[in-house]
Amino acid sequence: MTANSEVLDRKIADARLRAFADSTSDGVRSILVEIEAEDPVVVMSSKYDTAPGEVRVVEAREAKDGGASEERARRSTSALLASMGLKHRFLRSARVFVVETSPKQLRRIAKSPSVRSVVPNREVKL
Repeated sequence: MTANSEVLDRKIADARLRAFADSTSDGVRSILVEIEAEDPVVVMSSKYDTAPGEVRVVEAREAKDGGASEERARRSTSALLASMGLKHRFLRSARVFVVETSPKQLRRIAKSPSVRSVVPNREVKL
């Protein structure tokens, strides 16, 4: 297994999406590109004065770096997607970009150090 293959296996966990990335298809897929950034801290508790089955936030604080790593990763990934001519939208609360890519573009995106993971963008019917 090559180093590139290991990176793609780690960042593209979904088997179908990984098969698409490995293909020579002319098609495109809608994906979510999660950026690599320090995670904020949220501590939840089901104790204290909450009703059964409810939880409350005990502590919430942003990442130790004040969100700087998120901003760097967002800018870097946005620049990469733009350089590839890809229309993209950033969903700040989820820290993901929504983009449609070909297999070759998907492989390039997944290899970026500013990308944590890539997952299929799926429609969920409730």
